[in-house]
Amino acid sequence: MGNYWEYNKEFKAKVEYEMVAAAIAVMSESADTANHTERVAYAKAILEGEYNKTELYIGFATNATIKGHLVADKSYTSDLAYVASTLFNAFAGVSL
Repeated sequence: MGNYWEYNKEFKAKVEYEMVAAAIAVMSESADTANHTERVAYAKAILEGEYNKTELYIGFATNATIKGHLVADKSYTSDLAYVASTLFNAFAGVSL
């Protein structure tokens, strides 16, 4: 597999798409949502294109499900939205 995210434009485009979709969802969530302020700040950075894309590619590629699909050269598209939503807080700097 190597650093799949470094040379696969389709993978990068799909990761970026899912993070934009997640950012849009965050922008419309209730202000009462846990860690809303941090999540909105990160969502704005994504929507303005001011975020670390390499960090995202690595985060997605190291998810066990995605990595398994990449190694087996299987479709991973259906898993990307789930990974985006589960990694969003981490990329927003929210502690568990």
